[in-house]
Amino acid sequence: MALKGSAFIIMWHDIAPEGDAEYNHWHTRQHMPERLDHPGFRRSRRGINRDLPRQIYFTCYEGDGLETFLSPEYLASLNGPTDWTRSVAPHFRNFLRMACTVLHTSGRGSGGGLVTARFELPTGVDEAAMAERIQPLLRRYEDHPAVTAVHLAAARPDFAGGETSETGLRPPMAEAPFALATMDYYWRGTGHVRGGIGALAWALARRLLFALGVPEHARLAALAAAGLLALHPVHWRLA
Repeated sequence: MALKGSAFIIMWHDIAPEGDAEYNHWHTRQHMPERLDHPGFRRSRRGINRDLPRQIYFTCYEGDGLETFLSPEYLASLNGPTDWTRSVAPHFRNFLRMACTVLHTSGRGSGGGLVTARFELPTGVDEAAMAERIQPLLRRYEDHPAVTAVHLAAARPDFAGGETSETGLRPPMAEAPFALATMDYYWRGTGHVRGGIGALAWALARRLLFALGVPEHARLAALAAAGLLALHPVHWRLA
């Protein structure tokens, strides 16, 4: 289904093995309910794929707007972590967190998994013009019978919260930044269906990069080598 609100906070990360069980307990019992109690937080989704080589966890918090993620209530939470949060946070690894503004969102239901991609906007490409140009492509992708929703968003680092007491508990964030991200929800299904969604994600990325004017020889391999594209395919079972 379409996203709630016009912005979201998105995260990818790993957890050190010794902290994994406690992380899942904390995230379910305390962290996610705490975040959703803040004004403007509309919905959250969490995913996991233990077959990935890194960043096996995914979380997205949908908000009314970018200002949601700079509210006094949210910042007070970030600067006043609970004892449980202080215990879990040092176990985070390969952490990437970003606030994003929604450029496109559409859908007709909730899936059991998702695919994400993140990449840079080529130099000289206007964000608004790009979003308008690829609307028909996103609509066609959503028409696939296994796809329930398609979203496109642009990173807004100024709304990601900056340095807080909570960020100081985690290892420093050293993941490559990005300008755009897509999230594509799909029905829970067999491995064949999940593999098909992966192929669709690759096709979407190729067409999207073509629409952005990225040269043929540089479309995927160079971006992936530079750490600007994560799509192999990257999908999670929603938990």
